[in-house]
Amino acid sequence: MKVKVVEEASGELVDRLGKWQWMDVTQAVQSLNSLNDQIAHFMVSKPNTMSHEEDTFLPTERDTLSQSMALMRHLLMDAQMKKVIFG
Repeated sequence: MKVKVVEEASGELVDRLGKWQWMDVTQAVQSLNSLNDQIAHFMVSKPNTMSHEEDTFLPTERDTLSQSMALMRHLLMDAQMKKVIFG
């Protein structure tokens, strides 16, 4: 009898963990979508700002910012593909 109760409890726990994991993935994708929108807006509305504001960003900082934005966009695309495949 104890084994059956433990199996039922562990099955319920697995179900709950699966739901929580799905919620985390969904929230992460939504956050990445929002971040992607912000990046796209920044890149469209201020494309020349970074190159003309020499005092604001050092060349290495501009490069790092551009690389970070590219990485975030790739992470977004990867997360979206995983959601399509597993969702």
